[in-house]
Amino acid sequence: MAFLLPTIVFATTPIVMWLGRNRYVQTKPAGSVLGKAMRILSIGFKNAGWSPKKWYAAGFWEHALPSRIPVAERPSWMVWDDTFVWEVRRGFKACQVFSFLPLYWLTYKYVPLSLVDVDLLKSTFSSRPSSTNTTSHTAKSIIT
Repeated sequence: MAFLLPTIVFATTPIVMWLGRNRYVQTKPAGSVLGKAMRILSIGFKNAGWSPKKWYAAGFWEHALPSRIPVAERPSWMVWDDTFVWEVRRGFKACQVFSFLPLYWLTYKYVPLSLVDVDLLKSTFSSRPSSTNTTSHTAKSIIT
C-alpha cells in the first residue's frame, strides 16, 4: 500500500497533463532571472555599502527600483520593473530561513563523533589491571 498509492498518482499524471494540454497557458522561455537578480542585489550593495546593518534598512531595495531613476538616467541594461524588484526581495527574505542550515549541519555532523570519543575515553580509562600488586602500587602512589 505504501508504494501503490504514489505509483497510481505518478502514473495518472501524464494522462491528466495530456487531457488538459489545451487549457494550460504555455509561455516561451524567457531566460534566467539570476543575472537580473544579481544586478539588483549589486545596486543595493553599491548604495548601502557592505555593512550588514544597512542591508536590513528600509531603503536597500528602493535604490534598484526603476521608477526611482529618471528615464533619461536609467541604464539600458535595467529592463526590469518595480514588481520584479519586490519579487526578488521576497525571494531573498524567503531564503533567510535557510541561512542557519549550514551551521546546523556543521554542528550536527560532530555530535556522533564526540559521542564516540567520549565512549573511547571511558573504555580506555575505566579498564583496571587485574594484578593485585599493580593495584596496590597505584593506590600507594595516589595516597602519597
